[in-house]
Amino acid sequence: MTANGTEAELKPLSAAQQRELEIPTPERTRRFFPCNREDALILLAGLIISDGFPDEGVRLALQSARVALVEVGLRTTEAALLEAGRSERFPILLELDPGFNPGACHIVGYADIARLVFRSQSEADAFRFRPVDEFDPESVAWQVEPACFGLEGPARFELVERRDPGNLSLGHLVDRIVAGIHCMVELTETQPACLPAVGHFLSNQANATEFNLAGAVAALTAPAEADGAAMASAVVHAFAQASDASARELIDALAHGFTASGSDDDRRGREVEEKWVRIARDVTANRAPLDGDLLSDDKSVLLRAALLALQTDGPTALAAFLTAPKPSGVMVSSAAAFLVGLKQGLINAPWRLKGPRAQQLSFIARALLESLAQNGGQAAAQVISVSSADSDHSTRFSLSMAGRPLIEWEEEKAPDPVEMAWRTDFVRLGYQVVGKGEVAHSWLIALPDDQRIEVVHCNAGGARFPMLRFRLAADRKPRKVKEVDTNFERGGRLWYPRVDASGQRLLCCDLPALPDIAQLGLLAHALSEAVELCSLPPKPVARPRKKSTKPPAA
Repeated sequence: MTANGTEAELKPLSAAQQRELEIPTPERTRRFFPCNREDALILLAGLIISDGFPDEGVRLALQSARVALVEVGLRTTEAALLEAGRSERFPILLELDPGFNPGACHIVGYADIARLVFRSQSEADAFRFRPVDEFDPESVAWQVEPACFGLEGPARFELVERRDPGNLSLGHLVDRIVAGIHCMVELTETQPACLPAVGHFLSNQANATEFNLAGAVAALTAPAEADGAAMASAVVHAFAQASDASARELIDALAHGFTASGSDDDRRGREVEEKWVRIARDVTANRAPLDGDLLSDDKSVLLRAALLALQTDGPTALAAFLTAPKPSGVMVSSAAAFLVGLKQGLINAPWRLKGPRAQQLSFIARALLESLAQNGGQAAAQVISVSSADSDHSTRFSLSMAGRPLIEWEEEKAPDPVEMAWRTDFVRLGYQVVGKGEVAHSWLIALPDDQRIEVVHCNAGGARFPMLRFRLAADRKPRKVKEVDTNFERGGRLWYPRVDASGQRLLCCDLPALPDIAQLGLLAHALSEAVELCSLPPKPVARPRKKSTKPPAA
């Protein structure tokens, strides 16, 4: 297993690099995103900046409802807007990479930020050495450049603050969904047994009745009316809308969601949901133990995952349930990891977990946000790709999101009953199997004289029987058709000439069952005779004449 995406941390610029950047170069237009000290920490923790940034406390610089991008530097009027009369909210410029493209949705990603630009060394120190759990201020390159501040002119942007935390904006959805994906991947780092379950959840290989990423995104963007999807809609909405909610508050939200989305005709579904609410309240109040009896992969994986996600806050806690005396199921734990991320969000995730994958997560978040804007509930499918490679006994899958490798896992193939039956016969009879045949369910067998024949599975009336095949060597010239017919017309040959679908000549022998090992000698002898009867022996290779070593006559 591998969980890819670790990026090298950016280092502060050297003095020489800073001096080089301060030298004006007419071919390079520098662009910045303006913010202040307090908001910068939150914006960078979210790994992408868009007009739908989910934190309602951030005052976002916007131009015509788009993320503001300014050139040259910051004007005095703009710095005053950002500070809002509070010196501790000093302005910072996020300088963007020269090749930055905001795209149709005007999104700035963590990977797009070349460096932070400060007005003074004291302000740089105040930002960089402030301890924050959600972001490491020293993880981004920086420089002090007073000339980029104090420019003249009117403000080129306005500050907008979100005031509707209950509204699931696209930015909010992406922040929560990517956090769910990240929590699942983190779980696989210490619990590789969860890899197949996580892979199926993310790649949408689960069947239509199972909880997966595509269903979660569809429910969050356009809740389905079908009863089977109503339960999933209630669960993902409750977790995605959780903002510092306690387990009891989440249970209340889920109970309300079940009631609002359920069907009056679905008595069975209502009973299941009501029972789940009672159990969840008992577990939260420590009146019932939370272990494998309630968290196995039997019955509803979604509801059991919701029960586990109520009581946990990260991959470490989830791993503890997987290794408990009565362990939770891998499918339940994997789905619970997604819900844990969904209730926490990427902004609030600790940097020690998301930092090593910051650029990868930023790419995924940006791609998902752009896809949501264009494709709605089908967004997940647009950013996921899965490849596979087969071996004899297993299939190895590789999953990428937004073109970035995410996880790899291996699954053993289900035993093939036909393969197993023939393999059993080969072992019982003592056959030497030397490889696979040319068609499905065929095997190469070595005869006593080292000839290789192909055993092909055939069936008639529900019973299986072997067809033996032997291909003539390329250097054997076929005899004339009339001569071959004459050689075989009287029968008694065991092997008979045939032509396959591609027109290639071969000899075949149909038998009701594999012969005993002692009879393979007879088959080998009969095969040699049949080869001579339908083809001419190869022409002898002419040997070059030796040069005479005698001296020429005088």
